[in-house]
Amino acid sequence: MSKDKIKAMFVGTAIGDCLGMPVETWTPAKIVEKYKFVNDYLVPDGHKWFNGHAAGTYTDDTQLTLAVAEAIIESPLDMDVQRKHHVAALKETDAGWGNSTRNAVRNLANGAHWANAGKGQTGVGNGVAMKISPVGAYLFSVRNDRDALRDGLEYLKSINLMTHYTSISFSAALAQAFAVYYCLKSDSISYDAELFKKSVLKASIVGQQIL
Repeated sequence: MSKDKIKAMFVGTAIGDCLGMPVETWTPAKIVEKYKFVNDYLVPDGHKWFNGHAAGTYTDDTQLTLAVAEAIIESPLDMDVQRKHHVAALKETDAGWGNSTRNAVRNLANGAHWANAGKGQTGVGNGVAMKISPVGAYLFSVRNDRDALRDGLEYLKSINLMTHYTSISFSAALAQAFAVYYCLKSDSISYDAELFKKSVLKASIVGQQIL
């Protein structure tokens, strides 16, 4: 069941990303005006980042989620491996990347250490939260080992600092990771919506306190 849910996490990420790609950065009002609602893969004609892409194309959200996951699979908790996979992703394309992520990974590509590449990058968007779900899955996989769980949280913080030096970014990333963690450990019987919201909120507050 856990493996199926983790697979669904990746598939859901890609589906949501592909559906949202043509309207990324749009306001709700603009989406309603143009499409009423999005319920199919659309061609992003005229989009500032994705013009010319085919309908159903995923963006940097999925691209970097896969980079994080591939690094964890290759060598869990190894930030040098995260660096390698992020640089490889940059070489593929930086379409849709936020400036903080792009600048920091360019620094990595130019030889900067992962702990220093993100210094000066203060983006407050979702550049880390959007790709951090594999770390939530990793935390779930080591949930019964307190030391491994602690190391996993430190790893999450390091991934954040690699590209973003803000507590806002870390809070969002921690909240997203714990949202994934909670969903993976819950089933249809034990899932509690209120407890879920409290867990995510607590994670975001902790993120602001400890970075």
